[in-house]
This record gives sequence, C-alpha cells and structure tokens, in this order.
Amino acid sequence: SRLLSWVSSAFTMDSSWRNHVRGETCFHAGMRAAPVQGRVYADSVPVPTSAKKALLGPNADKWRASIQEENDAIRENKVFEPVPISSVPYGRRILRGKYVFKVKCDDAGFATRFKSRLVVFGNQCVPGVDFFDTYAPCARSTTVKLVLAVAAILDLELEQSDIRVAFLGSPLKEEVFMYPPHGLDGIPPGHVLKIRRS
Repeated sequence: SRLLSWVSSAFTMDSSWRNHVRGETCFHAGMRAAPVQGRVYADSVPVPTSAKKALLGPNADKWRASIQEENDAIRENKVFEPVPISSVPYGRRILRGKYVFKVKCDDAGFATRFKSRLVVFGNQCVPGVDFFDTYAPCARSTTVKLVLAVAAILDLELEQSDIRVAFLGSPLKEEVFMYPPHGLDGIPPGHVLKIRRS
C-alpha cells in the first residue's frame, strides 16, 4: 500500500508528458534537441492520409518502403488469401481498408521510422457477422508504475523492445472479406482478400 502510494506520487505526470507517452507528440515541450545535419524532426514530416498521397508525396521513397515492409509481413504471416469475388457468399459485405501512416521518433523528436499499417474499416463491420469479440490487450498503468518503482528501488536496469510486426491474433472463425487497398500489389483482377488472421 505504501509502495503503491509512493509509485503513484513518484510517477505523476503533467499533461504534456502524458501526451508524449500516448504518442501524440514526440518530445516534451521546451526540450527540443539542437538540429542535427541529415536528421529531421518527426513533427515536421507530413503524415499522409492515404496510400495515394504517400506514394506521390515528398517522402514517397520512405513511405513506399514502409508499405512494402507491411505487405511482406502480411504475406509472410498469411494474414489474407486472395479469392475470386464470385466466391463471396451472397449478402456478405466486402469491407474496405486502407493504410494508416505514422512517423516514429526517438527521445529527441527526430524521425526514426516511417510506419505503415493496413487496417480494415471497423465502422463497416456488423457485430455478430464480421466479429463476435473485441479486445485490446494492454498493461494497466498501475502495473507499469509498480514495475518501474521496483526497478528503481532494487537499482535494476530495464530494457524496452519494439516488435516491428506483431500478429498475435489467432485464425478468424468469421468469414471477413476486404477489397484490396491502393498500394497492395500482386492481387489478381476480380479478386478480394479473405482475412484469415486478425
């Protein structure tokens, strides 16, 4: 109980730092590092809202490589399979999808990675047809604070790692179909994607 209250007070964060933790900004206000030649601040990189804009924009080569990395990971993990559109059951909705883009940054706010993720429009999904359960595994903030406090008290070193592509979902029981989005190559004409893994 005393340890938890100490943890709570020790890790109370102001709103600007909370934004950093949530990923809303890449650096704490007023703590911007001095410019470094050849590096650019993440907040100065325009983030495209579509694959078309990404592939025609100022950082097209970096976004193209990011999209290719995502496509390769999707194929390697067998997330979908192309099927003829005629094989989609009558009345089944074919969902749309798109790439979502984000510029990852280091502690100083410099861009370190251009990240793309292929997502299905969840607002088009019908509960009980396209999905049955929703979940998002995440750690509670009190658990994270406790781990940090114990590490500080015992003078331990913590390491953080980033899994570039994580497909933790199991095979889908539902039949979900998606139109191939712009930027996804190698899909035969007249085919849609049958999603196999979430």
